[in-house]
Amino acid sequence: MLLGCQEDQPRLRNVCDNEADKLKVSKNDDEEKEEGGKKDPDMEIKKEIEQDQKENPVINNKLLCVKDMPPHLQFNPHILEGYRPLQSPLGCIRSAFQWHNESVNIITHAIPIFYIIFTVPDVLPWHSKELTFLAWCHIAGILCPWLGSFAYHMFMNLNYGPTAYYILLQIDMLGIWTSQSIGALPLLFATTKCLPSVVRWCVILFYCFLSLWGLYKFAKQSEIWSE
Repeated sequence: MLLGCQEDQPRLRNVCDNEADKLKVSKNDDEEKEEGGKKDPDMEIKKEIEQDQKENPVINNKLLCVKDMPPHLQFNPHILEGYRPLQSPLGCIRSAFQWHNESVNIITHAIPIFYIIFTVPDVLPWHSKELTFLAWCHIAGILCPWLGSFAYHMFMNLNYGPTAYYILLQIDMLGIWTSQSIGALPLLFATTKCLPSVVRWCVILFYCFLSLWGLYKFAKQSEIWSE
């Protein structure tokens, strides 16, 4: 009897292994069904883009017409051609050396960025804490709008779907907010220099409050863009 049980042991192990494999396959099928039920629009767009690029590899270097672009990039009906295809971040950077309908925007934003970085810091006062703070505010105020807009125009054709585009648009607007709020602090400090200390700081704090309130309203408006 004991010998018979020992002879059946390999067969029983095979049966158990087969049952375990069936359970794994069933579990994987259930997970795939659950994932299939939750479809991410951005992922669907990305998969379609990747499929198109596999089927048409030449399209990566070919400029497109407005009708060939996804809906979120068809916002200008007056520009009908010269659009870059959807690309990876590296592809967007490489496209800067190709002539397209964003070339002028990219070039005219890159030139001020380099000019500011290499010239402005040398002419600003850095010999006191207050002036150093105001110098940084001035640099942020004149540099951030160019940086935000440069990033927007450079990477607006990212193949990450509409969400990435709206984030770039928000970065562009954030640069403008920085210019209008932080960039104006040196002027505000200079304007209120001769006022009594209490009045001066009340004016500055009130201005900061208004700037932050504007940023809050901007953030609320940004929620509408992403819908």
